[in-house]
Amino acid sequence: MKIKIAMIEPVGGHGGMDYYDISLCSALSQNDIIPILFTCDKTNIDSICLNFKIIKSFTNIYGNDFKIIRGFKYFTSLLRTIIILKKENIKLTHLHFFHISITEFITVILLNIFGFKQIVTLHDISSFYGKNCKLFAEIIFKIIKTIIVHNKYSKNVINKYYANIKKEICIIPHGNYLKYVKYIPKSGAIDELNLDKRFKYLLFFGQIKQVKGLDVLIKSLPYVENNFVNYKLIIAGKTWKDDFKVYEKLIKKLNLDKQIINHIGFIPNDKVHYYFNASDIIILPYREIYQSGVLLMSLSYKKPVIVSNIDGMTEIITNEKNGMIFNNGDHKDLARCISILLKNDKLKNNISTNGHKKIIAEFDWSDIGKQTSTIYRKMQS
Repeated sequence: MKIKIAMIEPVGGHGGMDYYDISLCSALSQNDIIPILFTCDKTNIDSICLNFKIIKSFTNIYGNDFKIIRGFKYFTSLLRTIIILKKENIKLTHLHFFHISITEFITVILLNIFGFKQIVTLHDISSFYGKNCKLFAEIIFKIIKTIIVHNKYSKNVINKYYANIKKEICIIPHGNYLKYVKYIPKSGAIDELNLDKRFKYLLFFGQIKQVKGLDVLIKSLPYVENNFVNYKLIIAGKTWKDDFKVYEKLIKKLNLDKQIINHIGFIPNDKVHYYFNASDIIILPYREIYQSGVLLMSLSYKKPVIVSNIDGMTEIITNEKNGMIFNNGDHKDLARCISILLKNDKLKNNISTNGHKKIIAEFDWSDIGKQTSTIYRKMQS
């Protein structure tokens, strides 16, 4: 028997969730699930050639309007979505949260009032135990039927901060990006980005915020072995609640202006593959992370990665097997790892191959679709 579900994910293209939404809904469709994706008007996908329906019911919820105005637009969009859910005779909803705020709280309360069963995937956990949102989170966790997280670390954090909430927590990984990888020759990607072919390129990609540890990476560069001067660092991404001027001052202080290439701003989906194809090593110096899409993207592109030794990374990466691991916050140890990979092509190729094998074997969307559909059927019974 097929089950119809509503995938409610208003972030859409505004937060780079397009890959995830398409992949999950497509995988569910192959497991006798009929998903309908409810998203926002910023989403850059449509239902043409896809095996599921997309409804952009959340309109004008982003922009420069006052928060109260955007909140009103979200509320009306949510009511519009609920009306459609009733017309479609959908009883099961799957929400996606990156933090807990009044928006998420209202969403869960309204869906509960109208009698919908709710599953929530928590993509990020750190903001869920702050003082301002803990009450909201506790109420939400009591209402929803099942929580999905992407790894053991996230589950352990939820259990630690909400020990009194007796709720089933399922671990289902975030899938790979293999279907969306666009391979082009490195030389072609370098040309597209107007880079110099004489250099090797390190890449820091994604949102720039303090927790991502970009300062640690910048501080590491003067300690990379002196005989490896034929490399540059590309910083590609948009700042989020951070000030890039802080990093610019650090770059100037360390006299690294000529060694760092800044592409600061939102990187469109159709440009992403140029950065990964042009790069030799991807560096993720994060101080804290629960699940990294950049890590999964890097492995999907068969690129060697250097990560910090935090739980969100070490559940996936084993040192010198499918990546390199440095001590969190230790810029000299990061420099050591960079130096090793710059001079050891055999190791670099081995960890790239092993990382690619792991992303194929353990982060397959078909398996994720089966696991998720099993949860739906259990809730329907």
